[in-house]
Amino acid sequence: MLERSTAVPRFAIAIAVIAVLAAAGRAPNHVHAGVQSVRLAVMEFYNTSSEDGLDALGKGLQSMITSDLAEVKSITLIERARLKDILGEIKLGQSRHFDKKTAARIGKLLGASHLLAGTFTVYGASMRIDARMFSVDSGEIMLAREITGEKDAFFELEKALIKKLIAALGVKLAPKERAGIARIHTADFEAFRRFSQGVDHFDAERYEQAVAALRQASSIDEDFRLARVTLDEYEKLIIKIRGRADQLELARARLRQAKNDAEAQASAQVVEQLFAVADSRDGKNLTRRLAALSYLVPFYSINARNNGIYSRFQDRSDRFVVRRTAEAIVRRYLAESVDRFPDVLLFPSATRRLFKPDKVERHIDDLSQLIAGQSRRGRKNRHSELEKNLVNVESAVRNLAIDVREELRLWELAAGAMREIKGDSHKRRKMLRKIAGLHYKLGDIDASAAALARLSALSDSPRELNEVAKRVEAHRKVATWLAGVRNKAAATEYVLIGGNPIPRAEKRLFDQRRPSVALMRRLVRVRKVKDWMLYHENPVIIDKEPAFIIAGERWLLTGPRLGPRRTSQLRYYRGQTTDRFDKRRPAPDAIVAIGNQPRRDFKARIGFDFRVADDFWPWGAPWEAKTRADLNLDPRRPTVGFVFGMQNIDRENHRLRALAIRFGDRSVDLVQLEASEPHYHRRSALKVRVLASKAIALGRKSRLQAEIRIRRGKARVDVHSAGSVQFSLPKDYQGFPGFHVRGHGYAAIDKSVLR
Repeated sequence: MLERSTAVPRFAIAIAVIAVLAAAGRAPNHVHAGVQSVRLAVMEFYNTSSEDGLDALGKGLQSMITSDLAEVKSITLIERARLKDILGEIKLGQSRHFDKKTAARIGKLLGASHLLAGTFTVYGASMRIDARMFSVDSGEIMLAREITGEKDAFFELEKALIKKLIAALGVKLAPKERAGIARIHTADFEAFRRFSQGVDHFDAERYEQAVAALRQASSIDEDFRLARVTLDEYEKLIIKIRGRADQLELARARLRQAKNDAEAQASAQVVEQLFAVADSRDGKNLTRRLAALSYLVPFYSINARNNGIYSRFQDRSDRFVVRRTAEAIVRRYLAESVDRFPDVLLFPSATRRLFKPDKVERHIDDLSQLIAGQSRRGRKNRHSELEKNLVNVESAVRNLAIDVREELRLWELAAGAMREIKGDSHKRRKMLRKIAGLHYKLGDIDASAAALARLSALSDSPRELNEVAKRVEAHRKVATWLAGVRNKAAATEYVLIGGNPIPRAEKRLFDQRRPSVALMRRLVRVRKVKDWMLYHENPVIIDKEPAFIIAGERWLLTGPRLGPRRTSQLRYYRGQTTDRFDKRRPAPDAIVAIGNQPRRDFKARIGFDFRVADDFWPWGAPWEAKTRADLNLDPRRPTVGFVFGMQNIDRENHRLRALAIRFGDRSVDLVQLEASEPHYHRRSALKVRVLASKAIALGRKSRLQAEIRIRRGKARVDVHSAGSVQFSLPKDYQGFPGFHVRGHGYAAIDKSVLR
């Protein structure tokens, strides 16, 4: 839903390397005279309160204490990431008590000289912090303090603990260090709570929730610097995390096939050399890796299909894999470059084509010097090269199947970098216009207004200032309109997908708690999804994973939109009124591919719901229908299945092939799906061959939930409240996962989590 913050956000993506807690990764600092070197591990504080929902505050306290102690040069802090790894290895992640033996064990594994641990208790309006500091070598408890005060004055309790801790260590603070420690992070308990939730979400790999919570903390207290710094670092870490996965294995297999094709052989040899350089893990060869990745992008980008030999190279591959490979290459480039700008170019920047294998090394050397600003042209026009590269963010976004929020993250990254190098005002204003539009698409009207305010501060054009003023006024009207309607969820969705609300004409559609027929007719137009095509992918994001409709767009809609491309549900319906195909041939199945990489061994949690949703309206419903009863929805139940090992999704000379776990009323089947001829799966039903069947009483429940584990040639299926079965798989089961739905009736895919 659209949320309005109480204050206009003033944060932006930082490019400079800032540690997650302002302490991670520092080199050992010098030690004050007379004080022994201290390597301190600050553990998470655990909640001993009876009140629910406060556990995350322990991570917030840990972060604040770590940030304050980072101001002291004589104290070296152990990284939180290292703490998390060690606790996971020795299975003490949930321990609430540390004795001398446990502290010594953890401290030695971390290479720490001291360890700080503790608990906190919130009761009513009061709060108590109990802390103990251990000496790892001797096991001595150097500090044991109980600090009690008002909950709303939690910051005073934290500062009091810091003073006791420094005194126990015998550290003498310099004036600058005292000033840094005395600085209050936030005096707002709600901002502190949101910040703590953000850190907790990130540790649990719930990245979208982490970013949202930190944005809320920054919005509640604009002076909460630690929240902004942590948000900036998490934004960059998310980019790096999503670029780490090796998503190129299937592409390399196709590359070996292309080498046997005379027309594509030279290109395949060039790509093979580029992959070899890109996979080098030598830290000294960073710019060469970035250069190789830059040259790989054109080979797999859709723009390359107009370049002769590139087109032939792609046509001999699965073009769906080609698009996913381009995405993986761009993500990997960003993961390498995001922390090193402006020393290297932020986005892929190949400016010439590679055709001959014997030219690869020389071209990589030339481009790597340009990326690092070491070439003659790069040194002379470095500022211009950086500007031109940052504008290339649009090209990078086109190669990614991402949600609008991640697209916004990349634009803010580029805009922050452009501000850092004091780039051209026109280019900065163009980026801010784009950022304002993306914020508006996400329903964050205040953030959109803030971006427009930054835009107006850079402009001296009366015409542009007038246009900005009009947009701000339009945003204000939309916010006022949303505040006045009763069905805010439907109204927000209508705005998110581009609706232009007119108060008198549109307000009545959203004044009813239950959606009216007129409103459902309007929403169904934007909930419809289109088949995957090479030049317009149209993915929707379901539970963080992109979903691509490979076939069956006539039968598929999304559930309520949570953003322009994000939803929590895919809905399938096929009935007599929606079946427009020739009766002499079967209608195509619905095939959905999930994720941005082929998988071999993985775990999936899936769910199907066969109850028709209250706000569902089928595409192609007769216009004379005035109520839900007039629709005469088909009561039958379609056949549903979880697909894996999907290959040849879009290949001209090979048939689509996949395996699937199919759920029936009395059995779970392992089946093989295959198209009768290349691309024919888009126009007709797939051939289904049952490889194995296991009896299990599923019945005709309204909901079906299952967990599927694919590992080492075995598929284990655990069906909620029904039992488990296991299948042996064919040798080649690597490919894309997804869903397969066939037949008449209604089914919603409402849960799909891949690990």
